[in-house]
Amino acid sequence: MTLRSLATARNISIDERSNGKISIQELSCSIIPYIKIIVAAQACFDIEPWNGSVKERMAKSDQTDEIAHEYASPACMLQEVDPAYSGISSSKDRVPDIFAWRKVQRQRLIDERKALSLAQRKDYARLIAAYLDQIVTDVAGKHVSLFWPFLGEPDLRGWMAALTARGADCLLPVVIAKAKPLLFRSWKMGERLERGVWNIPVPAEGKEAVPDVVIAPLVGFDARSFRLGYGGGFFDRTLAALDRKPLIIGVGFESQRIETIHPLAHDIPMDVIITQVGAYCR
Repeated sequence: MTLRSLATARNISIDERSNGKISIQELSCSIIPYIKIIVAAQACFDIEPWNGSVKERMAKSDQTDEIAHEYASPACMLQEVDPAYSGISSSKDRVPDIFAWRKVQRQRLIDERKALSLAQRKDYARLIAAYLDQIVTDVAGKHVSLFWPFLGEPDLRGWMAALTARGADCLLPVVIAKAKPLLFRSWKMGERLERGVWNIPVPAEGKEAVPDVVIAPLVGFDARSFRLGYGGGFFDRTLAALDRKPLIIGVGFESQRIETIHPLAHDIPMDVIITQVGAYCR
């Protein structure tokens, strides 16, 4: 095995007397991953100098009756190769792991939110409403979508009533089917509600409308204004399907901030995120 450039591992090859060669071209990596490649190559292959043949060796615990195949680089090292080199989309390749990670984070963040006292949540909701007033100003004749509080979310129903008094037409989102965009129906205090998905109240007779402003609840959020939701993809699917883009505001508590949600291609960032400590504009 020869190393042409120690700093960048420009050409790592296994040469034999038969001039057969297994190469990884232009692989940019540090010395530590390179050492891993050496160790893995030694573990995966037996070299027989007497006839120059290369045999793929399987670990004893993994021995099967499958026919051995030849690879340009050892299959056991694929996870060490930059996806851009291997031709695999890093996002697509990582989707199952990201979904699993999100599930764990989602439950943790919801539990932490529910652990807040009722007094804390009410105080935080009051502060969030004050910041919303600074962002959502001219509401007369506008359609503003909000949400019914669920699992410890900020309760903004009082602010919704104030919007209605200022001439806004307030909406609530309605789930109509799995993997389908949401509908938005008008609602104000005193109008009839019915139970929707997860037993969340939704307007029973409201008129459908396209929102000018969408206030979306957050399970988590990051510094790039990406929102972690409940995992159904309803908001992202809905926002992508709208003919005109509304102002999108995510609301939640500061404790729900995380380093990153590991955004995927379908994730749509919020225009503004508001917590009890202020507004974060993208």
